[in-house]
This record gives sequence, structure tokens and C-alpha cells, in this order.
Amino acid sequence: MSNKDKILKLIVEEGEKEAQVILKEGQAEKEKILQEARDNAELKRAEIEEQMRVEVEGVKKRAESQWGIEGRNITLKKKRALISEIFDNIGEKLDNLDADKKVKWYCEIFKKYHTGAPCTLLLNKEEKAAFGELLVKEIGQGEVELSKEEGSFRGGFIISQEKTEINCTLDVLIEEEKRKYESEVAKLLFGKDSI
Repeated sequence: MSNKDKILKLIVEEGEKEAQVILKEGQAEKEKILQEARDNAELKRAEIEEQMRVEVEGVKKRAESQWGIEGRNITLKKKRALISEIFDNIGEKLDNLDADKKVKWYCEIFKKYHTGAPCTLLLNKEEKAAFGELLVKEIGQGEVELSKEEGSFRGGFIISQEKTEINCTLDVLIEEEKRKYESEVAKLLFGKDSI
């Protein structure tokens, strides 16, 4: 095996090791966030149940025949509000990740959505200034460049390639995850009485 082949092999092995570390860190961060969400949910649950009880009693007194419908609507609203709050908390935690973790996470997101075509990355002003060039370097694909413009979104990025844009902004990514996991979160919080 030539020196060139040995060097290439070492680079590939190091890359694979680093990818495994990043995946493990991502999984650990996900578990940590979910555990914090569960802990937070338990604290909020009792408060919301008391609020629901008071509101339901008021509805019963006003119109017994309407109680069933209104009670379920109030409960559903409170449950949905709690679930939204949990996903908002996840968004805040993602907003507050340090630059190195964000760059690693954004690289993974980029690899998931990028089709391989030459593209431009659009970041918001703060993230562009903080780590825009580093992100492009870490992505490591020669046909990816940083947009001269700046987005007005909370975080994440938009991939512009060919005639399409792929929206990987935080709000869109969180909404995607919410759609995927909303029923699972509801079952964790409310058991058989989930939404």
C-alpha cells in the first residue's frame, strides 16, 4: 500500500470516528432535551390540571348540556398549549447551542437535505458573522458557498441550488419534528387521554 493510500485510509478512518462521535453527541443531546421536557411537563401538568378543573367547573355551571363539548375543547387547548410550549423550549435550547455544536448539527442537516448540486447557503446575520465561513469549510464540499445576503429568520439556513430552495431554518425544522413526534409527546404527557 502506497503512502498516499495509507494517508487516505487514515483520513477516512478519522472521518468515520468523528462522525460516530458527532452522532453519539447528537443522540445524547436529544435524550437530554427529551428528559428535560418530561421533567418540565410534570411540573406544568399539575398547574394545568388545576386550571382546567376551575375552567371546567365554570362551564358546568353555565350550561350543563354544553359541558361535554366545551370541557373537551378546553382540555384539548390546554394540552396543545403544553405540547407547543415543550417544542418552543426545545427551540430555545437549540438557539442557545454554542457555535461548535451548531456547526456540527448544521453540517448533519445539510448532508441530509443537500442533493449534491452546487449551492449557496443563506444564514441569518448573527450566525453568518459567528460561524458562516467555518460552516462552509466544515461542510467541505467545493461547490458550496456562503450567500452574500442575510436571512431574517431565527436560525438555521436555506440551501439555494439550481432553481430550488430548501428551507432548513430552525422554525421549519422544529415544526417538522413537532408533526412527527406530537402524538408520542402527547402519550408521554397524558397517557391514554392523549390528543
